[in-house]
Amino acid sequence: MEDEEINDEGVSDGIDLSPYINVICMFYGPSIMPKGCILMTTKQIAEKVQELFPMEVPLLSVHKALKESGFHLTIVRSPGDFSFYWMLKEK
Repeated sequence: MEDEEINDEGVSDGIDLSPYINVICMFYGPSIMPKGCILMTTKQIAEKVQELFPMEVPLLSVHKALKESGFHLTIVRSPGDFSFYWMLKEK
């Protein structure tokens, strides 16, 4: 794949998600507080990208692209469990 990057271990980091992340950034910005944010998992964001890009979107690529764009994770706790979510603040 042309857009793939190879890391130091020779493992592909996946597709170039910058066009999708740029569109997300047009409407949402990073936040450090979950209040008033849309909370989405890495998998949920990958599924949204897959609606437009009909190939498997590696979760590692989504995580890396969001982190590089300044987005932050939070934890939502429930009894005996927790989940990680990206915080997207509407602009």
